[in-house]
Amino acid sequence: MSIVQDGAAALGQAAYDDVAASLAASRFPPQSSRSDCAIAFTAQATPIDEAAAADLMAYSISPLSGRLPPEAWKQMAPAPSTCFDRPRPAVRNRAFPDFNALPATPGVRDWSMIGYDLNAKGQPVNLRVAESTGNNALDAASMKAIKASRFTPGERKSCLYPYWRTPGTIAAPARPDPASLKPIGSNCPADLAWATKPRLVYPSAYRRRAIEGWAAIAYDVAPWGEPGNVRVLLSEPAAAFGQQAVQIVRSARKSPSQNGTTGCVDMIRFSIDQDDGSADPTLED
Repeated sequence: MSIVQDGAAALGQAAYDDVAASLAASRFPPQSSRSDCAIAFTAQATPIDEAAAADLMAYSISPLSGRLPPEAWKQMAPAPSTCFDRPRPAVRNRAFPDFNALPATPGVRDWSMIGYDLNAKGQPVNLRVAESTGNNALDAASMKAIKASRFTPGERKSCLYPYWRTPGTIAAPARPDPASLKPIGSNCPADLAWATKPRLVYPSAYRRRAIEGWAAIAYDVAPWGEPGNVRVLLSEPAAAFGQQAVQIVRSARKSPSQNGTTGCVDMIRFSIDQDDGSADPTLED
């Protein structure tokens, strides 16, 4: 809860943002509540030709800083692999698991990297789970899907193909009533309409991990409708939701008024649709 980052984006903004999101998806053993905790993450860059195959596989599922080059896939495959030799075997039929029927891990994209060979007819044989996150149901369904797939004829050794399951949703913490947060002296009417609606954007690192959140934002409105003095009152489970909420409010305009208003408070909810996995912020005046 109340996650705030302090440090430099050493390996790029996407990877930096994912550090806080990964902490939000983590869990500690149950115990009494704690405050003012801190944890340090250290980046370590490794050349592709020295990287562990499992690390390369994990990165290929969520390529935050760009896709892996072909040599990385060759590094993953156990030698001697002929599946990456040209001309590569073309897919004639790619089967997929019923992902919605499989259990999902909250905040984590589960994956299974399936290894297989091809016989002369292009049928997958000698199937095995090369690496995975340990979702047994996904592993079994991925093996079944590879077995049902078909490729152009020609024997090949040590092929690889990944399947992944989108993360299960982590629900947002309980949020306060926005009315209870209004500052003393607020003259912001409840029916002050938006002339230009806010541009609703979800923090991408938390969207990838299906982590919900909220932010309570206070602001004033100039006579011409521009929000000013925009500030975060509260946000959970991370400061990133408050930072995104500030940008959302600043992207909009209220209807003009004679004197403007002060002390407006809005609650912005960031939620994941349970049916299709889409992520949408909702602004509650």
